[in-house]
Amino acid sequence: MDPRLLRPRTRKPAGAVPGAPTGLVGDNGAGLLWIAPASNGGLPITTYRVYADGVDVTAQGTLLLSPGDDFGWCTLGGACVPPGWTAGVFGLFTWQVSAVNAAGEGPKSDGVVYETV
Repeated sequence: MDPRLLRPRTRKPAGAVPGAPTGLVGDNGAGLLWIAPASNGGLPITTYRVYADGVDVTAQGTLLLSPGDDFGWCTLGGACVPPGWTAGVFGLFTWQVSAVNAAGEGPKSDGVVYETV
């Protein structure tokens, strides 16, 4: 038997989920802004998920960042749609955001109470 076949194979680490975003704030009734996590888990962040009162309100297929950005954002009624959202209907929600990479979804940010006005 060839001795090279007996050598252990090394694998590149797969990476981990990213950390939690920070600095989440409401943007004068127009949307939300946040700072990217300090750690991306060794893999690029591909998108974010936005939560209102614990419900994922990220619009289907919406990309909430551009590659290389150190922040994220969403426009209310566009990239993030709160529960029961209709034009002219607003509400008070506790918002959170999480970052997503190829390894999965990281922890949610601290919550911020923000009224969609």
